Amino acid sequence: MILLQTKIEGTSYQLTTLPGQAFEKKLTRSIEDLKITGPIAEFAKFPLGTVFIADKYEFPEDDHLHIVSDTVTGLFFNSSVFPISALGEEKIQEVCDFTIDYMIDSGRYDLEKEVQPLANQFASYGYNFD
Repeated sequence: MILLQTKIEGTSYQLTTLPGQAFEKKLTRSIEDLKITGPIAEFAKFPLGTVFIADKYEFPEDDHLHIVSDTVTGLFFNSSVFPISALGEEKIQEVCDFTIDYMIDSGRYDLEKEVQPLANQFASYGYNFD
């Protein structure tokens, strides 16, 4: 899995990975230098700055990360969670665990002000956390 976020850079709509994520494949360059492509129409349905999770991605070239189209889910924007009940109970647990673990491990998020409220919102969709 990988967490992504949308942004505008210059006049281009861009996909970026959230910093500090690990990949199974050893990258030959920094993640910031990779061209990231995916189903832009799916991403564009959500506000700019939304955080997404994608189950599948591939590296068609060493400098190209491609997000597989049917595996993208919009998770949250600012502090509001998007409906994720369509994922099913097991998938919700897996996706939310991955997201919350990333937020805690990255050290970029405040536990009480950002992580806990997000976990509480995920709980309304069946996510169990401690």
